[in-house]
Amino acid sequence: QIQLVKWADVLLLTPGRYIDSKVLNNAKHIKLIQIWSSGFDKLNLSSIKQNKIPLANNGSVNATAVSEHTVLLILSVLKKIINFNKITTLGKWHGNSHGMDCYNLNNRKVGIIGYGRIGKKVADLCKGFGAKIYYNDIKKVSQKNKNLKYLSLKKLMNYCDIISLHLHYNEKTRNIIDKEHLKLMKKNTIFINVSRSGLVDNKYLNFLLKNKKILGAGIDVFDKEPTRKGDIFLNLDNVVLTPHTAGSTLDTYEEVVNNCYENIIHVLKKKK
Repeated sequence: QIQLVKWADVLLLTPGRYIDSKVLNNAKHIKLIQIWSSGFDKLNLSSIKQNKIPLANNGSVNATAVSEHTVLLILSVLKKIINFNKITTLGKWHGNSHGMDCYNLNNRKVGIIGYGRIGKKVADLCKGFGAKIYYNDIKKVSQKNKNLKYLSLKKLMNYCDIISLHLHYNEKTRNIIDKEHLKLMKKNTIFINVSRSGLVDNKYLNFLLKNKKILGAGIDVFDKEPTRKGDIFLNLDNVVLTPHTAGSTLDTYEEVVNNCYENIIHVLKKKK
């Protein structure tokens, strides 16, 4: 890696990852580190700053993909899609009684933690289903929007039927949804995490799911990736899991690559 960066003008990380300080100290000609994701949490930020290397992410170019995936997980848990696929494939279904434990998204109270680009898109999609939207964020939006209501984090955790997490992972947000917050959820609550695993006390979330203290969860991010045998969320019948693919679609990648390329060209031409 040292030999690789010595001659380079730009470093493109796909996705963002930790690079040792010994390598970055040799990046004498680097005019830009460009990552094609939005999160900075895996980077060696202190060394990047120390070497005064400009750093750029890709904004929330994946916001559409992530928000659609979020609603996919919500509906998959509400409609028990994994189990229904299984019994249909096996031909082990009789009558319609198996639908009595499913629910509509319509009229459900959706609580969004982190009301940025992705959170707003999730809200818009859920509104299309007739859901009621609540949010928590460090910034409050205009109160003119009557279809949106701010709640404190604890109030949101206790009041909403569906809780969807859309925060960046950093020192301030680490374990922000701790045991005390998770305890507040009602028995019919669904918890969705497509952001970062480190935002949540996953051991206690697993306890709630395993003991049917909440209705279910949709999870796209994990403490260790890829998942492996023995991971705590595997084999729970009230959880839908996906392999950190919420933001991964061909449409998104095409836009990501174009944005990275344009940004690199701007920097090489000494533009912003």
